[in-house]
Amino acid sequence: MNKIDANSTEILDVQERIQDISNILQVVESRKNGLERVIAHKNAIYKNQEFRNI
Repeated sequence: MNKIDANSTEILDVQERIQDISNILQVVESRKNGLERVIAHKNAIYKNQEFRNI
């Protein structure tokens, strides 16, 4: 393999890793958004119970 082929292969490997990391970040963002919705829902329930206890 000559130097140009080696560099091209290395670039493709890096691009694949970047894509993998991007996919992982999308999953993390999705889970974060889901957790934020759960927390907001639980906070709303808590505030509603607090209001009823007044």
